[in-house]
Amino acid sequence: MPLVGVDDDGAGAFVDQRHLHIRAELAVLDILEALLVYLHELEQIDIEAFKRETQEYNKAVRIFSTATTDKELNVLLLDTFEQMGIKKPWQGDFDRHMSDKNATLVFE
Repeated sequence: MPLVGVDDDGAGAFVDQRHLHIRAELAVLDILEALLVYLHELEQIDIEAFKRETQEYNKAVRIFSTATTDKELNVLLLDTFEQMGIKKPWQGDFDRHMSDKNATLVFE
């Protein structure tokens, strides 16, 4: 058996090619196991819901790109929040809320 290198156990022992192949096979098995776990997670995704949500986000981006002023963009953002059922992280008027040093933004 040809000697190919130093073992990584710190003892400095030489290893033959068979041991390197076994290590490589074990690494491949670990990767395969991780891929199978990830595949299971991907299978749980509702693809149709994902497509609908993605279409809504793309539509919002197109709408936002039509804004020509910050004020117009702000109106479009607030309208989109309402249409998509996104709860604003502040209560009441934004400027008044932000000027209150005790106020907080709550993201849900």
